[in-house]
Amino acid sequence: MTFTLAGVLAGRALGRGASRAKTLRSLVAAGGAVTAFGLLLAQATPVIRHIATSSFVVLCAGLGTLGLALAYWLVEMVRVPALPVFFIVLGRNPIFIYVFALSGGALWLRAVVQPFTMGFAGWIGEGGAQILTALAVWALMWALCYGMYRRKIFLKI
Repeated sequence: MTFTLAGVLAGRALGRGASRAKTLRSLVAAGGAVTAFGLLLAQATPVIRHIATSSFVVLCAGLGTLGLALAYWLVEMVRVPALPVFFIVLGRNPIFIYVFALSGGALWLRAVVQPFTMGFAGWIGEGGAQILTALAVWALMWALCYGMYRRKIFLKI
């Protein structure tokens, strides 16, 4: 419910017709304030995703708004040409990516990728190899969404 409300508020901020600079400032200000409140709230209740504690929900809403501000800045102000397609591919199959990741698909991809990325652990360190593994899994999940997008396969409720 809170994520839906945050999404509606962010959508309204984008659709109200203000200048790009003003829209970006409002997204950054709101995202920063909500993130700070989430971190403050984390002092009273721990940030736990599995039970969606209040601090987790508020912190994620703030970070999501900051992520939206970054995407808005890159797409609308910097005008990175390929970026809209990147987000469209993910946005067309959010149900697939969610179900795939939570049903073990991400773990399966990690098991496939990890032997290769951990081979780099000697020169980038184990922490760097784990980050590389996560990025590779994420890229493969995006590639799955891209393949579905190209074939016009969209999962809907």
